[in-house]
Amino acid sequence: MKIFIRTDSSYEIGSGHVMRCLTLAEALWKKGFDVRFICRELPGNLNNFIENKGFKVYRLPYNKEQGSNVTNVNNHSHWLGTTWQNDVFETVNILSNEKLVVNWFIIDHYSLDQNWEKELRPYVKKIMVIDDLADRPHDCDLLLDQNLCKNANKYRQLVSENCITLIGPRYALLRPEFITARQNLRNRDDNIKRVLVFLGGSDPTNETKKVLDAIIQLNQSNIQFDIVVGQSNPHKYQIRDLCMLEPNITLHTHVNNMAELMVNADLAIGAGGSTTWERSCLGLPSIVLSIAQNQEQLTTSVADYGALTYLGRAEEVNTEIIVRAVKEHIQGSKSLTEMSEKGKQLVDGFGVERVVNAINISPFKITILSDAKSWINLYIPLLVIKYQEKGHSIKWVHMPEDISEGDFAFYLGCSQLVPMSILSKNRHNLVVHESDLPNGKGWSPLTWQILEGKNEIPITLFEAGEKVDSGVVYLKDVMKFQGLELVDDLRKIQAETTIKMCLEFVDRYPDIIQYGVKQQGESTYYPRRTPKDSRLDVNKTIQEQFNLLRVVDNENYPAFFDINGYRYILKIERRLEIEEKPK
Repeated sequence: MKIFIRTDSSYEIGSGHVMRCLTLAEALWKKGFDVRFICRELPGNLNNFIENKGFKVYRLPYNKEQGSNVTNVNNHSHWLGTTWQNDVFETVNILSNEKLVVNWFIIDHYSLDQNWEKELRPYVKKIMVIDDLADRPHDCDLLLDQNLCKNANKYRQLVSENCITLIGPRYALLRPEFITARQNLRNRDDNIKRVLVFLGGSDPTNETKKVLDAIIQLNQSNIQFDIVVGQSNPHKYQIRDLCMLEPNITLHTHVNNMAELMVNADLAIGAGGSTTWERSCLGLPSIVLSIAQNQEQLTTSVADYGALTYLGRAEEVNTEIIVRAVKEHIQGSKSLTEMSEKGKQLVDGFGVERVVNAINISPFKITILSDAKSWINLYIPLLVIKYQEKGHSIKWVHMPEDISEGDFAFYLGCSQLVPMSILSKNRHNLVVHESDLPNGKGWSPLTWQILEGKNEIPITLFEAGEKVDSGVVYLKDVMKFQGLELVDDLRKIQAETTIKMCLEFVDRYPDIIQYGVKQQGESTYYPRRTPKDSRLDVNKTIQEQFNLLRVVDNENYPAFFDINGYRYILKIERRLEIEEKPK
């Protein structure tokens, strides 16, 4: 399947559109899709950067004279560097010459609207638009606006009724490094020892220097400052020279570890835009100024939510305002801890997966592992069929080494301990255990609890790890019994509940991850059962030992008792009704 992305970058546009499209492109590529870019050769573009990431870029020519004479159809028409008619003509030529079936065409460009998109319609199957402004109509099948906004219906009059809209920061397009970093976050406090400064990839008005001047004026030698500049920043050499004058300032260029820098920082000074969601995901309190008009509404909304401090438009913010804001945060007039928690509530890092799922072109790769002789093998085909009906790719194996690389591995009826080398093949490794973890870890928890006389038994779906039954819990349910069921009945209910939970996890992914809970409290363990555990006591009544008779397996570990030097095997079955013979 072919996916094309039409986006641009330049000194004026900045790098945000390209960077978020690259994040989506890499997620699609990992699913096996052929993703290509169409970009114009605007001054300060990142086209080489896109190619270095491994994606083909079709380059549209830029003519400075032609670009300066563009008629404004909308507020950002001049960003295109040509007329929209010429742009769509050049784009269609590329698609026609390549003779490809384009399954999805993704557009992330403030200069383009329904006029451009309608011209493209005959050449593609579906169109997706990434927008933030809601200031022009679109002809698309899917629209993404990752900004926090009070009006969730702001696109109602701008797209068709059949268009799917993904609105809000839960769809923020963040790179995988931010999910990884979020899982290992330290607890932040209100102390400031390290500050991160990043004012966007291009920073054409040199807001970075304004912040550097404020840092020098602050004269806080006990605080370390990390200054990040993008490769398209036209002032990077001036910034470099200024940073060299201060021992507590470190300059970072060509950064590929932004998540790490954010994790280590206690406070950020930055611009609005896409970086807002990166900082929020990692709970990094921020002082923000908007460097473009389209950032104002976003930054104001997040500030009102309490996840950052907004200073205003860059042209209205001077060095003294920045100095005052940093001092207020250092002195603790604003709770950094509260700001951090607010940010994490906004963004969980799984936006890319939600968008990919909405595009509905990338089924999950799922492996199911069970022991070759497990009773649950009778029911697993039903789970396989259910997943296949939803379009997922399924593999069912009995040996850990046969597990494939993919998204999820489910360990059902599996008595084997699986090493980390196998667990690392999948994004998530899931186990279903019939107990209220951390109580009841170990073997045959359903059987042991029936023997304890319980008829309401908890069941848990959790993340597998190297330690037995110790991972994060995602789902819990309760199996209810009447107290009459024999082993086959018990297993049927257990299997049905297990299948329901496995299906629910995948259906709710990735949202379900944010509801994962670490196990708390003291662990208890059940031992492995052996055939001798089916022994009946000849000195006890059947009524007293009925629960033991309920859990025995007539074929593999039947009930038995020993008397007078002989062993007697008993098999049990339940009749639907008792037939009484007439006297």
